[in-house]
Amino acid sequence: MARREKTQRRLSYRLIAIPGTSNQLVLGIRWQTVLGEDLQKEALRLARKVKATHFVHSDARSPSVGLLVAKGKERRAKTRASLFSA
Repeated sequence: MARREKTQRRLSYRLIAIPGTSNQLVLGIRWQTVLGEDLQKEALRLARKVKATHFVHSDARSPSVGLLVAKGKERRAKTRASLFSA
């Protein structure tokens, strides 16, 4: 039997280090509208539903949530750096 070679998966996001800080800029966050009485609660529910590793909730004037499902070493980024949406 032939062995299958592992191919690198294409990521739908990109992390860019901000020089001089431990922060990173995230390109490719997926944004979705959230509706309901408690927008923070709905944003967290949606993040759990899609198994997001990171999420960001926008302000009250724009009821939306940005979701990121990080792969590999980026899954641990929350403990090492602050992530900012671009």
